[in-house]
Amino acid sequence: MWSTFEYVLTGNETVLIPFARQMAATLSKITTHGCCWHLVFIDILQGDPERTFRCDPGYDLDAVAGQNAIAWVTPYAGADWTESGKYPTVTFH
Repeated sequence: MWSTFEYVLTGNETVLIPFARQMAATLSKITTHGCCWHLVFIDILQGDPERTFRCDPGYDLDAVAGQNAIAWVTPYAGADWTESGKYPTVTFH
């Protein structure tokens, strides 16, 4: 079982990761044993919402399955971003 909640927040990695850590601390207090969460922040590229929307960090998130995680995702920046195998950069905090 899983749930997803999506929000748009203003800020960059420097501002939002401390906020994510506060959220993580709160989630850890209110979630039941055995429930894992992933806080995934995707950098929205100005003027390129489709690239951001189609950004898929799933392969990297699979590496933290069964664990709580905070991830910052930067969409692939190359001009050939629509080609297969062009993955975003995912940094775990």
